[in-house]
Amino acid sequence: MQHVLIIEDQPLIANTLANIVRFAGATSVDVADTAQHAIEFAGRRVPNIIISDVDLGPGGHGPSAVATIQDRYGPVPIFVTGHGDDALARACASAILSKPISERRLANVIATIARKSRAAPDQPLAFATVPPSQRRVNPVQRDLRANRTRGHIAAR
Repeated sequence: MQHVLIIEDQPLIANTLANIVRFAGATSVDVADTAQHAIEFAGRRVPNIIISDVDLGPGGHGPSAVATIQDRYGPVPIFVTGHGDDALARACASAILSKPISERRLANVIATIARKSRAAPDQPLAFATVPPSQRRVNPVQRDLRANRTRGHIAAR
């Protein structure tokens, strides 16, 4: 695995997630506590995987930040939440996990994503970034992004 961006407003959970992905083999980890910080961090160092909380409290809306980063750089998103369901998270997530996060469950999700990305056996968590113009987008995801761009869906 190369670089992971964690977007989480609760420091204890953010540190736990960072430790889990480091143990899984991440070469570097950035932790952002707001949507704006996440977008800034991704601009400085493009992540291969994003692990994001859905509700960042006053720090914004995780899925909106992830959609922005995904449009620009194409990382694989995993969402963690303690609060039910979110349509935008469902539309762009590779996985949605409920809090409290199980280390084993997170590791299994990352391994599954790695298998689906056809990673080499000696680098099980390395991801190829697909340019936005070559990515397949499902119709729901496309409509949500279009409405967000037009201002019909506001970020919290």
